[in-house]
Amino acid sequence: MFERYTDTARRVIYSARFFASESGSGCIEPEHILLAILREEPNVFRPWLRSDNEYEALRLELEGRATGQEKIPDSVDIPLSAASKRVLAHAAEETERLRHENIQPSHLLAGLLSEPNSPAARALAGVGVEIQQVRMVFVASLKESHRPETDDLHRLIDQLPAAQWEQARALLEALCEGRPNQT
Repeated sequence: MFERYTDTARRVIYSARFFASESGSGCIEPEHILLAILREEPNVFRPWLRSDNEYEALRLELEGRATGQEKIPDSVDIPLSAASKRVLAHAAEETERLRHENIQPSHLLAGLLSEPNSPAARALAGVGVEIQQVRMVFVASLKESHRPETDDLHRLIDQLPAAQWEQARALLEALCEGRPNQT
């Protein structure tokens, strides 16, 4: 199931199991996945969290929500909840949409945001993280991984709300011309 996951994304899933175990949860919930991303790949949040205090506040909020019963032993299998399975499916869809080969923690972040009623998505919204912004970061990261296809960038921009089109268009022009973003 996890063959398309990068090593870091696999560690996220393993860490999510750890957080579920520590909280006494019978399932791996989206908030456990978010806690695991915070632990394993904190740089994913760099565009949104302006300080270590915001990072720590988000982590503490999630850990406070994830408290439950007694710790579950490591020998006990903890399944993914239905919401977490949907998060992983959304992450795979995001990976396909972007034509990326592997699922990375940033795709898992987009998957979490695609489950808007989960405590994880609400916590992310509380610090200003939105799916459209995550997609813009994907667009910007395309330049680092390979020379982006203009059609790929236009396709991603079309998914943004109208209010963000101008900013996205400026980013598109900068990426296609190979110059730094001026916005």
